[in-house]
Amino acid sequence: LDHIFKTQKEISYGRAFFKAVAVVGVLCAIAQVAHKLRDLDVTTLTPIEALNKLYELVKFANEN
Repeated sequence: LDHIFKTQKEISYGRAFFKAVAVVGVLCAIAQVAHKLRDLDVTTLTPIEALNKLYELVKFANEN
């Protein structure tokens, strides 16, 4: 029985690891979008430029 519990515990740790990797990936993408937003001077954009930039950011977020 001990080997069954050990195997289940290892599987549980593996799942937790993959969940943690997924969270890190999401946080990295959020940080990249935040960095792009910080570098953006919205007061100098025309309305069409602002819409294009928003489209680019949404596309980037969906890809990552």
